[in-house]
Amino acid sequence: LGRARDLIARVRHEEYRREMKGKRRADDPAMAPWERLEEQYKAQNRGQADGIAEKLDLAGCGFRPMTGKTAAPFKFTPEEVEGLAELEHERWMEQKLKQKWTLGEKRDDKAKTSPYLVPWEELDEAAKDMDRNPVRQIPSLLLAAGLEVYRVT
Repeated sequence: LGRARDLIARVRHEEYRREMKGKRRADDPAMAPWERLEEQYKAQNRGQADGIAEKLDLAGCGFRPMTGKTAAPFKFTPEEVEGLAELEHERWMEQKLKQKWTLGEKRDDKAKTSPYLVPWEELDEAAKDMDRNPVRQIPSLLLAAGLEVYRVT
């Protein structure tokens, strides 16, 4: 993604803030605007951006600079969303485990615990949606950086 990486990470973070408004405390450090966001949270957003190319490849897709004034409409199939969301969950878990997070009853950033450090099959639908949403947003995230998604096959 090159220079677009941070822009995509920033746009993804703003989407996260919109999704979590009213669900997370306003003073939650993960809800801060990008300019005030702690580096650990910026790294999480960059991690999502870094995984986009792999996800697109697995779905038989690629990305390129927009070829016209508007990007060609693109939407993943429900099966692609599900498979790529599971991959996103695995990426997220790997990142958290490297940061020494452990399974806990509730999310606690200071104690580094999360109830979501479990296999995909054990997540409830609301938790799965936290991985599905970033996958569904890939086309719009890339669009914000002047890139479009296309099918290779």
